[in-house]
Amino acid sequence: MSWWHALRGRLRAPASRGAAQAKSIAAAKASVAPQLLAMPGVVSIGVGRAADGTEVIVVGVDGSRPDVEPRLPKSADGFTVEIRRVGPLRAT
Repeated sequence: MSWWHALRGRLRAPASRGAAQAKSIAAAKASVAPQLLAMPGVVSIGVGRAADGTEVIVVGVDGSRPDVEPRLPKSADGFTVEIRRVGPLRAT
């Protein structure tokens, strides 16, 4: 392998690691979503960013149900779970 191919491979490495991390958080979300969505008061599951820019699993909860928050995990597969009160969702 030439030095150019080796250098080019190293330059692409951060992008491929970022893509692998995105798959990891998606897999973590997918693994916990069925159990969390089955809990009364949980209205949504997603992937978002914390205030510091790190990726987090976002769990939307009905704001009128404060009893659900203590039962939620703090992390899933190494990713932080962030709870956001969104209120009840209604189809219109």
